[in-house]
Amino acid sequence: MDGGNKKTYSPSRAAFFEQFIDEVLSELCHRHGFVYQSALQTRWYPGASNSPSPDGYLPQPLPELGTNSAAFVEIMGTVDFGSIRLHYERFLQRIRLSKEASLVFVTLCDEKQVAEYQRKLSSNSISFLVVGRDFIKKYGKYASVQAYMLLRNFYSLNENPLRVKNNNIYIETPSILRKTPFEAIIESIGPVDEKQFARYQEKGEEELKKSLGGKSLLLLGNGVSLSYGSLSWSRMLRHMMHYLRPFITNQSDVISYVGDSSYSKALLVQKVLNQAPSKSGTTYFETIYSAIYNKKTKKSQKNSTLFEVSSLMHRKTISAITFNYDQYLEDEYYSSYSSPVLDLQFRPLKKNSNSSPIKLYHVHGFMPKKYRSSSVLHQFGLILNENDYDRCYFGPTWCRTTIKRALKNDTCLLIGLSLSDLYLRSLFRSLPNNRLHYSLMCNLASSRKSSHPLSIKDQLLISGFFLDMHVFILWEPSYPAIAACIRRL
Repeated sequence: MDGGNKKTYSPSRAAFFEQFIDEVLSELCHRHGFVYQSALQTRWYPGASNSPSPDGYLPQPLPELGTNSAAFVEIMGTVDFGSIRLHYERFLQRIRLSKEASLVFVTLCDEKQVAEYQRKLSSNSISFLVVGRDFIKKYGKYASVQAYMLLRNFYSLNENPLRVKNNNIYIETPSILRKTPFEAIIESIGPVDEKQFARYQEKGEEELKKSLGGKSLLLLGNGVSLSYGSLSWSRMLRHMMHYLRPFITNQSDVISYVGDSSYSKALLVQKVLNQAPSKSGTTYFETIYSAIYNKKTKKSQKNSTLFEVSSLMHRKTISAITFNYDQYLEDEYYSSYSSPVLDLQFRPLKKNSNSSPIKLYHVHGFMPKKYRSSSVLHQFGLILNENDYDRCYFGPTWCRTTIKRALKNDTCLLIGLSLSDLYLRSLFRSLPNNRLHYSLMCNLASSRKSSHPLSIKDQLLISGFFLDMHVFILWEPSYPAIAACIRRL
């Protein structure tokens, strides 16, 4: 690693920059079918064991890096020629003795500096290459979100992507985060100017509007269906657990052993009711149906969140992924529009895709209003309990593939989705850092007795938490305000 400018770079910064480049090179090598060997110590020629070792080894040519043979890699977060020349001279003897590879420096040099340093350090005895910011800008998206965010936390965001000022590094970051007080506020957790925060939110909405003009997609959660009669996730689980009363002496004791997660509770309900349906008089799937379509189910509601979602889909020709089992969105859409029709897709029914530009993916299954207990295919498609989630998210399933493809290729707007699902979070965290998603959230915190607005400080802390998953939170003061925001898009 770079040791030529100790006053400018701390070991922690150097380590984070090396991790970032390591992940980029590892992914590129993986795409070509071989393994990048990071922090190599053992492959060097024994006679040079006392010399410093570069940061990695490429056993085969890597087209993206411009190498024609195997190559040793030195990662240096600097543009200083003296530091690069010093490392070059230190490694020169090793390269000559290895007789099998060239040497590549990954730096923050611009195109002009790359050409200059390449000319000054050219050698007839070894193959030498310097790459700079252009490589990082083009392929930096292959690093993980975690590596990206760690690096982002250690270097300033107040300059344009990959600018260098006073030998400090600035890594590419989403445009709405540039020249904002976000990082300073998170670090100080001090008084926050409300107008400043409001402007921060306005910039986020402006960026979202621009994104909806390109490749974009909606991710819909349980919150969009609540006003139509569907129970919330927590109330649905309490509703389902109610049917276990004939079988359980002390529910709290059982849950303390089985597990208090919603996934475990749903699995318990399924196992008990499947074993003794005659005693309860209700099947597992009927408990789900009654939680979705209860007696309080309402008809179309103009200006509701779901109404505005259907309007946005029609107005912008945007498809949606819904995690809901119900058909409230379909009903709301067709109450106002006859075309284009929705291309409804779910599993395990292998429905042929129609030519409609608006797709609606029920990735967790679909339970229509005309559902009957004999609808075995609809039952198998539902993802609710622990076994269902493990099957869905730990393998190359249609559900997981559909979600991951959307997060990778589209700018997603999350509506009615709390992001508390750990399975879904894992997909966000596993993706490259080249795309920012958005989520509409209400800043009302609910307690048993009342609801109260979140402070700006708390909103920023929550925003920072989800920013690690590359999700920008757009806060609204109420649920009607969320519908109004969708109307403005």
